[in-house]
Amino acid sequence: MRYVFLTLLIGLLAKDIIPLGDRYVVRGVSEGLALAVGIGWLVTRPLIRYVKRYWMVLAYLATLLLTASVSQRPLFVILQVMSVVAVVLFFIAYAESVTPDSDAFRWNRSIVATAFCLTCLASLALLMSRPQLVFEVTPEGNRFRGLFSEPAMMGAASGLLLGLAVFGSLSCSVRIMGGLAAVPCLYLTGSRTSWGAAVAGLLVTSILYVKRKRAWTIAIALSGSLGVLMLIIADFHIAAETQSRVLRSESIGTLSGRTALWELALKKFWESPIFGYGFTTGSDALTSSMSQTLSTAFGVTGNSQHPFSLHSGYVQALLDSGTLGACLYLGVIGSALWRVFRYDYDRQYGAEMYCLVFFTLSNVTDTIIFGAAVSYEVFYWYVSVAALSL
Repeated sequence: MRYVFLTLLIGLLAKDIIPLGDRYVVRGVSEGLALAVGIGWLVTRPLIRYVKRYWMVLAYLATLLLTASVSQRPLFVILQVMSVVAVVLFFIAYAESVTPDSDAFRWNRSIVATAFCLTCLASLALLMSRPQLVFEVTPEGNRFRGLFSEPAMMGAASGLLLGLAVFGSLSCSVRIMGGLAAVPCLYLTGSRTSWGAAVAGLLVTSILYVKRKRAWTIAIALSGSLGVLMLIIADFHIAAETQSRVLRSESIGTLSGRTALWELALKKFWESPIFGYGFTTGSDALTSSMSQTLSTAFGVTGNSQHPFSLHSGYVQALLDSGTLGACLYLGVIGSALWRVFRYDYDRQYGAEMYCLVFFTLSNVTDTIIFGAAVSYEVFYWYVSVAALSL
């Protein structure tokens, strides 16, 4: 089970940061292996027990399959849903098989944190040597994306790494290096979504889990200061104009065009409120009217054959799966948070609580909880299923 977990998470992360040609090959192999192992383990156990425990997430997956009947691209929807089904079933089998072994959760945190830490460190190293390769040119200025293809992906990875470094039971070297790498990467992305979610996650988790709050507050502040110091040592000067672009203060009012997109999306929702338009990231719903909106708000051209993020997982759930799917979607997210809060009696899952808070809040203005196409989306399904198993 552990080797499949390692193959799934690390394989998808490698796909996200390394030009491997056809990315669907890595995704198909790793998730196909997870599906086979998950089904193989579950069919040898009393299924009714697991249906009762995970009924909400299973009902959500069933609803996503039903949306294929209303989609313009039913085969595409089925393939995307099966991708999520593969990782969810594997994580259910994995969580149930290792529940008596508390070290398994610590091993999982260590693997994910180490992978994100190495990615952030490599991104910073590339920033110092070839800065032209790690920035994305946007209408709001250059944004740091590191080894990833998008700044939002860098923001999600570094934001999650920060929480794992602070609250995870990791080796001292991983925690120190992780914190030092996460802070500058998170800042340079200009991702206000990840900033806000990270700060809220630190505060909420500290209140619930930290016994020596004063000592940890000093440690977090020190890590942030050292992260900024790394930029100074690297001679990375940030002029006032550059700082403005990093903070993107001129786009706060419209949330970088999101408000226009959400307004259009909510209008389209009422045309198909029950099952939405299919699990297609909202692109089918906005085919006829998205081109002008995307061009104005984001500086890109809409394409009905290319899935486009609605920059809010909750708005996207309404369009992709309608009222029924969105309610189950919210139920899964809320239940995962409640399970950790309610049943973590010994307060040993602080890292998981941080990650759930980070995912839940960042999902408001970015689609971070969705399918199983990138590493942090798959990591969410692991944390969520692990929480439901408590």
